[in-house]
Amino acid sequence: MPQFEGAGYPVLASFAMVGTRQRKPLGVSIAYLHKLSYYEAMPMTSLNISLPEALKEYVEGQVASGDWGTPSEYVRELIRQDKERRLGDLEQELVAAAKGPKIEIPLAEIRRKGLIPALRECARRR
Repeated sequence: MPQFEGAGYPVLASFAMVGTRQRKPLGVSIAYLHKLSYYEAMPMTSLNISLPEALKEYVEGQVASGDWGTPSEYVRELIRQDKERRLGDLEQELVAAAKGPKIEIPLAEIRRKGLIPALRECARRR
């Protein structure tokens, strides 16, 4: 897969064949888009949150430290870090599951209950 540079990050792009048989980029990797500033990747919208006075003062103190320009930048960074942590955790869980014992569920059971409920029941039996 071709690699490009974007905002300092290596980017993997996917291509599709179009009517003229030319390869055209479809998009860039999710990791690249995740690391983009949200100013670059998507239009901004607003969200109002309520905080106890102590948390508000903490956020204002973090902004005053100079690492962030506004409380919004601080909150966006916390959200990005949380997303990265959750994606990392999910990746570790998927790798562990792939290395773990196989789960065999009869097709009739999946059709009767649905895939997710059948997997949950199987996991509870372990």
